[in-house]
Amino acid sequence: MNGLRRTLLFLSLMSVSVGLSVLLLGKGAKEARQERFINPIVEQARVNDLWPIGQHFIVGYHEYEEIATLVDAGAVGGVFVSQRNVAGKTKEQIKEEIDLLQSIQVKHNRPPLFIATDQEGGIVSRLSPPL
Repeated sequence: MNGLRRTLLFLSLMSVSVGLSVLLLGKGAKEARQERFINPIVEQARVNDLWPIGQHFIVGYHEYEEIATLVDAGAVGGVFVSQRNVAGKTKEQIKEEIDLLQSIQVKHNRPPLFIATDQEGGIVSRLSPPL
């Protein structure tokens, strides 16, 4: 039974990962993503159930609230920061958001999140400005 439960959680997390990657366009996209992909997983699983699998996922996000919910539930082990996450924010605001996510990990006695991005430093500069 434990193996079946882990498999179901893995498949659920894969659905969340794919769902977060496939953008829902149009009015209410934020609410649709939250309702369709994030809420069902978080509501059906306890934190300890998600972390053994979730720690292997690094995911991108649209809204801070979305990723904070997943981090709190133990559904991810890292965050991919892209231009849409830094647009219109100062370096300090970006650092504060990441620090808040890391504090959620500390609250649950988990290791720090991996923070990833695609910043090659050459002609392509996905995080400029502000970084």
